[in-house]
Amino acid sequence: MFLCFARDKVLSQLIPLFGLCPTCPAGTFQGQTPNTCYLINSTLVTWYEAEIFCEQRGGHLTSIISVFENQLVLDIAEAGIPNSDDYWIGGDNNVEFSPGYIGNWVWTDGKEFKYNNWVSGNPLNDSIYCASLHKTSGSWYSQNCTIAKPFICKLPEVAVIPSCPTDWTYYGVTKSCYQVLYGPNSLDFVMAKKYCEGFNSTLASIHSPQENYFVAEADVTDATDIDVTDAKIDVAEVDVPTSILQTITL
Repeated sequence: MFLCFARDKVLSQLIPLFGLCPTCPAGTFQGQTPNTCYLINSTLVTWYEAEIFCEQRGGHLTSIISVFENQLVLDIAEAGIPNSDDYWIGGDNNVEFSPGYIGNWVWTDGKEFKYNNWVSGNPLNDSIYCASLHKTSGSWYSQNCTIAKPFICKLPEVAVIPSCPTDWTYYGVTKSCYQVLYGPNSLDFVMAKKYCEGFNSTLASIHSPQENYFVAEADVTDATDIDVTDAKIDVAEVDVPTSILQTITL
């Protein structure tokens, strides 16, 4: 078993969401600004899984940059997940997941971490933590990122929703499509690479902890053949019939 990936061009669907007034996609909530929408998901998942879910829909776990947005997100969460006590939001102090921020808290969408509403005694920084928003108090807690919670994504109004060919999975950080392939038995590294090339892709390289986590979530086992070098690889485009869906460069 081995993992192939392809990048640069993926299938995409541009969703036009502008009418006389700005509107958000069905199932989401309008934000304070014209280009902000919130998506509530009641599925209990880890912070990492939640962030990947949001990225695959063109956004991130929500940042909160003001007291007004904190209250708005609380109100939206109450309407969307009334039976939950807290929710994952997009803050973390994970040096590996947010490279370059040694021990600092950051938002995954790149917003500046100026406003905060930590409960007394938080944030904790003795280990890797992620931020959750408590429904009753509106306070933030630093918690173990592997705890399963519902979560809140922040998305743009005009969403470019990338997709991949059937059986491939898109990952927003690398803008690439991945697939675990079960080829003929006893393929060595060279043959596995050639097998991927037959699908106009290449054997996957892992260049960051984020990508490593994503690959692990794809149920890739230790027996998987993966190119673990940091060398840059020129990757061919995914071969998809353009007559079916428009292909754009992200």
